[in-house]
Amino acid sequence: MQNNLRTFTKAIDDIERKIIEMADITGQELQLAVHSLTDREKNNHCQQVLQLDRQVDDYDYQIYSSIIELILIQPPLPVELKTLTIMNRISREYERIGDQAVNIADLAAVTKLSGGSRLYQELKEMCDLTTSMLASSIYGIQEKDPSIAEKMEKQEDEVDQYFHRLHQYIVDEMRHEPEQIGSLANLLLVSRYLERSADHVVNVTRQVTQMVHMLA
Repeated sequence: MQNNLRTFTKAIDDIERKIIEMADITGQELQLAVHSLTDREKNNHCQQVLQLDRQVDDYDYQIYSSIIELILIQPPLPVELKTLTIMNRISREYERIGDQAVNIADLAAVTKLSGGSRLYQELKEMCDLTTSMLASSIYGIQEKDPSIAEKMEKQEDEVDQYFHRLHQYIVDEMRHEPEQIGSLANLLLVSRYLERSADHVVNVTRQVTQMVHMLA
């Protein structure tokens, strides 16, 4: 029984390590995708985002495969099965953040935006807040800290405020500069993708809280 427990614990530790590495890459993806909105080397940076996302997808596949293999080789106890299910859900949430970064990079390739504009500054602040939340979620996983979920939900409210403020500003700009409607519509989507990324982070921390309480 003790050997089985050690084997399961080591497998969980390996999966957790992969999740943390995966999460770190998704944060890099988001930052690079938003930066590419104003960068002259758009195509180069968009390709870098795609390369990072392939790494994220590979981690997600490795995590899923490790979980399935563990279940098949060593049928887990109910609480162990729930733990593995939660870890798979966490991996999927981070993978979806990577997808949002790819969506932003795709829009950046066809969007004109000045680095000194109010729109870019607010989008960058929104991105910085979202990636800060992502880093906090990693801490929550490492430290098994259930209190991180409440903090993330408060910060998600701040992200939502950015989104609503940007939405109103962009709609106003569309009225005043109809020739820029295409780029402005793209930027509205960028803000939506960042808002969704923050939602995924909150989902991660809720899963962490559930796992910590389950194992207590």
